[in-house]
Amino acid sequence: MIDTRPPAQRTWRLLFLLLVAFGLVAGVPVAAQSGRGTLTGTITDTNGAVIQGAAITLTETQTGSSYPSKSGPEGLFTFPELPPGTYTLEVSATGFETYRQVGIDVAVASTSTANTQLKVGSSQATVTVTSDASHLESESSDVGFTMSPQVLESLPLPFGGEIRNPLEFAALSPGFAGSMTNNPSSPPSGNFKLSGGQQGGGDILLDGSTTELASANMQVTYNFSVEAVSEFKVMTNTFDAQFGSASGGVVNLSLIHI
Repeated sequence: MIDTRPPAQRTWRLLFLLLVAFGLVAGVPVAAQSGRGTLTGTITDTNGAVIQGAAITLTETQTGSSYPSKSGPEGLFTFPELPPGTYTLEVSATGFETYRQVGIDVAVASTSTANTQLKVGSSQATVTVTSDASHLESESSDVGFTMSPQVLESLPLPFGGEIRNPLEFAALSPGFAGSMTNNPSSPPSGNFKLSGGQQGGGDILLDGSTTELASANMQVTYNFSVEAVSEFKVMTNTFDAQFGSASGGVVNLSLIHI
């Protein structure tokens, strides 16, 4: 069949198809990697029956940021993409006492679990529990090492004229080999390995975005100030597909958010 459409019409159609294809390709990495954490759990009564529709409020202790939600049909709740920090969980339902749990730590690139059991009684009565959530990784298969804010603040860092580099603490992670330095005269980036991975196969993320530069020398930005980083996690292997661009491990940093 002979295409009898004017050349201008064919050109615009071709441009439209190219724009659609570009949009699909450009949207792939957006789903991407996370530099935040998740809190999940199940709400039940003292007999183990799940409670649907319970009102849930999660509050970040330092900033006061509040996240409301409700439990689902199976009594489940999930707070994804939380900034790392310490939280307070409050749960209430008709015919039950209000439950309040303080001191829940949510770490970068990790899932914490806080299962809640409500007691029958007046909602005006509040049961307060002071304990952390479970950090047993039942929601993810990744293996890693988390550097907490307390450790970042208390351990000393060498100072040799360049910016003090919190990534030097990554050397404390099992399976780490190589070096990370802010000295521009040192060997090019990618000069570290994680759990036997190939050199240059790892990636360093800052709030979920890669710091790797598009160059043949595997350049990665190391210029992070320890005062700007709240915590980070060294993910050595079996991490989620969202981090699949790295074959040699991932160092996931989270910035301090004020």
